[in-house]
Amino acid sequence: MRDQLVLLEPQPDFQPLRDTLQNRFADQARVTVSDILEFVSSDETAYHDTQVNKPVLRPMEEEGLIRVERPEGSRKGTFSEGCRILFGPAVGSADRPETASMSQRTLFMV
Repeated sequence: MRDQLVLLEPQPDFQPLRDTLQNRFADQARVTVSDILEFVSSDETAYHDTQVNKPVLRPMEEEGLIRVERPEGSRKGTFSEGCRILFGPAVGSADRPETASMSQRTLFMV
């Protein structure tokens, strides 16, 4: 077993999928989870729909790269059918001073 060639990586690189989702959906107001899964399952990506929620969307939400609007009663970190996702560079910047520009940060200090 020691000298056998391993064909699969233990953990795929999801950064290309993250970048692709941000580019694809940045100009759309709110994207459904179904829209994202349909796109990922298409011939336009090398990934499949089971590789979206936990390894991609959850970290993107934690890092503030997406904002998720969930139906009442849904837990953070889950992406049920009723969720709407907002992609783009402005996500959360007005809500958190640490991501604001220098001129905006000055307003928070006054």
